Amino acid sequence: MFLILTFVLVFFLIFQVQEVWHMALLPGNLLDILVIASLVMCLVETARGIVVWPRRLPHMWLGLGFIVAMHLPSIVYSDFGGLIRTNGVATKMLVVFMLVVLACNTSKRIWAMNLLVVGMAVMVGVHCLLQIKFGEGFGGHRPMLMRGGAEALIIRAKFVGVMDDPNDTSLFLVLSLPLLYAVFTRPSMPVRLLGFGAGLVLVLGQFTTQSRGGYVAFAAMSLMAINQFLHTRRALLASLALCIGVLFFAPQRVVQSGMLSVDRLVLWGEANQYFKQSPIVGVGVAQLQNMMSDYKTAHNSFVQSYTETGIIGYFFWFSWLLVSVYGCWIVSHLVPDDDDDRLLLRLARAMTPAIFGFCAAAYFLTRNYFLPMYVLLGLAAAIYRLAAERVGYDNLNRLCGLDNRRAWLYPALCVGSIFFIYINIRVVYLLQ
Repeated sequence: MFLILTFVLVFFLIFQVQEVWHMALLPGNLLDILVIASLVMCLVETARGIVVWPRRLPHMWLGLGFIVAMHLPSIVYSDFGGLIRTNGVATKMLVVFMLVVLACNTSKRIWAMNLLVVGMAVMVGVHCLLQIKFGEGFGGHRPMLMRGGAEALIIRAKFVGVMDDPNDTSLFLVLSLPLLYAVFTRPSMPVRLLGFGAGLVLVLGQFTTQSRGGYVAFAAMSLMAINQFLHTRRALLASLALCIGVLFFAPQRVVQSGMLSVDRLVLWGEANQYFKQSPIVGVGVAQLQNMMSDYKTAHNSFVQSYTETGIIGYFFWFSWLLVSVYGCWIVSHLVPDDDDDRLLLRLARAMTPAIFGFCAAAYFLTRNYFLPMYVLLGLAAAIYRLAAERVGYDNLNRLCGLDNRRAWLYPALCVGSIFFIYINIRVVYLLQ
């Protein structure tokens, strides 16, 4: 029952069907009901020994540390209203992540969750293609219209709910694309044709969003996937072909304006000024946009994270992302013993470019609390957990740099990333 409720929760969370729930005049909020029911069943099955909490899993502790750090600014500044708002955001992230980790305790369950995500992504892709072709998608939802250069009209497809923005829609499609490799495991021709068709829908749907951040995620994801799936010589040729494709098939908005524009750098610099005012605990979750000029976002998830949650929260968030993508990369290079191990390594090989693509897009988009991403982080943690149970937590943690001898590595990379952003700003300013 807990497994079924978790799958239903992820489905309803992404598709936001509580609108239909309210239209039917049913009481309460559908997502709240599902969350409470999932937590209750999780506790029941934990008491019966069916669900086992992975106490040695580093992802769990990093996630919990980040959630605690999110609340610190409100506690330090006695902002009780902010504490309530932060708790609402943090609870969704933590519940989604932990329920996915606990429910997906076998390779087949992780595969099933991947299949659910891919199926939803294909539906979103079809929705986007319908918007561009006929002017509206499922439910009569229309695309976003905006003015480009020389007063040209740009049509940007988008979904609803948590993806009611072309950037979010594009990001979800890109993150789902490498999961096709994990889902379609049989080499038969019908399965390959089905996988090719699904991939084509995701790629074309992604391009209809006209998202520059999504395009960066697509390029980064593709480069990592090429490195994961192909040998060295083929990988070099495929990377060259990808670069040529980027030059010839870039969306209209990417051609008209670059990602590192002066306006974007100004926003990063302004956010850094607020970071200097409160570098330890930050200014508070969802507070930076209220402080910025014209209420603009920072357009950089890393800048947003260390400004809002300080160096404490940023360490947990940055390390959480790093151990997720690097942990899956390490697992994908282990030696399998049986078919179940081969499936697990295949899942890890697909998850690595998905999370890497998000990290690349996060450098140009503010998507710290993008809930579908925490579903993938939960899957990455579940993959790491199963691999650690086979080779030992100590061995896998040592391979990922989480042992006592290299305890300095993650804090050093965290601080180094902040200096990298600062140097990036200064260098681009000099080149303008």
